[in-house]
Amino acid sequence: MRAAVLAITLTLIGSAGTTPVRRILDPRPAQDTVAEARHRMAQGLLDRLGDRSTLRADSVWTDLQVLGAFKAGQLVRMMDEGFGRALGVGCNYCHVPGRFGREDSTRKQVARDMWKMMGLINGELLKAIPNLRSAQPVVNCTTCHRGQVKPLTNLDSASVR
Repeated sequence: MRAAVLAITLTLIGSAGTTPVRRILDPRPAQDTVAEARHRMAQGLLDRLGDRSTLRADSVWTDLQVLGAFKAGQLVRMMDEGFGRALGVGCNYCHVPGRFGREDSTRKQVARDMWKMMGLINGELLKAIPNLRSAQPVVNCTTCHRGQVKPLTNLDSASVR
């Protein structure tokens, strides 16, 4: 498992371009230009779920591979406010609207792998770093993405001068 997560991480780091240093110095996320549309879609889905929003997500959507243990309503809100906001994307970035179970995009699998990577970092790797000043350090999507699809992985040398 660790080898797979490391390989994914290195692949993502190696494939990214440069980002200006001001993005590191400014901890605020990029403007979420699709938030309103994403919220409307999420709210529509929550409305259609009704009482089923309290059921386990994998009992509502049988195709879930990673996040099935969450409650269905919690998963919808996590997709909206968590993943969507952290990457600054709408639902259609990974999903075909109205057909959320389709696997037409590799982005769903990348998200699954990133979720597993985050679990490994939070569950094992951070705990193994001595002298951290936080009793329970955590990373999440926003830690790296900060409202952008591609996380910051390199400093733009022109911006550093």
